[in-house]
Amino acid sequence: MHYKTKSVVIGRTKRTGESYPVFVSLFSVNDPHLTNKVPTDSFEYQGITKVIITGLEVGYLPLGNDLVINHLSSIDVEKKADLLIITGEQEE
Repeated sequence: MHYKTKSVVIGRTKRTGESYPVFVSLFSVNDPHLTNKVPTDSFEYQGITKVIITGLEVGYLPLGNDLVINHLSSIDVEKKADLLIITGEQEE
């Protein structure tokens, strides 16, 4: 799916069975973890064993084990079997 968004936070939730559900939250501001903004949209994916992020500058938030991607104009999220593939366009 293709989404217009400013930033995204990617992480995992509590394990259910054999895998960790992966969440992708879209935000209208950069560095949403530093604000009180709520996501404009959020998605949860089950059965993911690997997240592949290509062509984007990614920041890691060790305090929460999440990834943040800022300065986006759009992002594409595709689930293929047990993979979550994330690509997009970042502003310069």
